[in-house]
Amino acid sequence: MSWINKLEMLILPNDIIIGLTEVYKHQGRQLYHDEVVKGDIKTIIDQTIEKDIFYFNQLLDLKVPDSRLRALSRKDINPRNNAEKTILNFKDVVHNIFDNYKTFEYSTNEVQAIHSHLFKNIANTRFATTETKTKFSSQRTKNKRLELDDLFEKSYEMYKKNDYEKLLLTILIFIDFYNIKGFKENNEYTSLVLLHLLLFKSGFDNFKYVSFYEYITENFDEYRTALI
Repeated sequence: MSWINKLEMLILPNDIIIGLTEVYKHQGRQLYHDEVVKGDIKTIIDQTIEKDIFYFNQLLDLKVPDSRLRALSRKDINPRNNAEKTILNFKDVVHNIFDNYKTFEYSTNEVQAIHSHLFKNIANTRFATTETKTKFSSQRTKNKRLELDDLFEKSYEMYKKNDYEKLLLTILIFIDFYNIKGFKENNEYTSLVLLHLLLFKSGFDNFKYVSFYEYITENFDEYRTALI
């Protein structure tokens, strides 16, 4: 079931509306925070990315030691193995999110580029396929890219219209992407990176001050339960 396709029929309960109101209250204070810390923003972002790297290592169970994580996040050093290469790939992606989230396009190509760069050293990054029955044959192989194309084309149109609440749209894109499982491996982790990116694009750039991946890791059971 696609939530994006049902967005126009979606009725939000009162508790969700109240929650969104509280979220936007905090977002409204963001300009004040930005002004207060503008002289230290680079240091703050570097510290946040270091934390992101630490917790991403935990999420993937890459088993890179803390001392190496600090060195990889702070210095320009060569990786020793594929796990460390993946940490540096993640570092590239997160820096790109922080620097270029405004130019992100809702397209399969953009997300495929993120997924491929992240996991090229440890996983099969090709699109997944599924078997579907037709009237003329018992089953037919369908590339999951087609589902991703449909998701991002509709998402782009909805985002461009500006008729929908951005945070809600972000969450529904994330859920649909998570459920499609468009790549052969590591879809869940790419889903999280996509959510991180879309939150920035929707105006929630407070994750330059606090680690998105720390929050996910420390609330992982609740996160998983919410997706069931």
